[in-house]
Amino acid sequence: MSAWETVDAMALSAGFAPQLIRGPRRKRKLVVVRRRIAIHLEHAGYNSTEIAKAMSRDHTSVLYLLGRTAAAKRRKRVPGPYSGT
Repeated sequence: MSAWETVDAMALSAGFAPQLIRGPRRKRKLVVVRRRIAIHLEHAGYNSTEIAKAMSRDHTSVLYLLGRTAAAKRRKRVPGPYSGT
């Protein structure tokens, strides 16, 4: 199954039309489904550019969905014994 077909199938199984997943709306429910799809495709071996094409998004938007931004990395940091905090 191609990435495009996977997006279609997962969108329909979540109760949304694939056009909504690929569209510009940013409603929370749509973003949650987009994140699930992006994570699934990444685990299936697709890179952020391929995922972005299948979801009609920019690859940086996919990186954000996957939590691969500098801000996300700062939020996940746990102070270590030598961090001064």
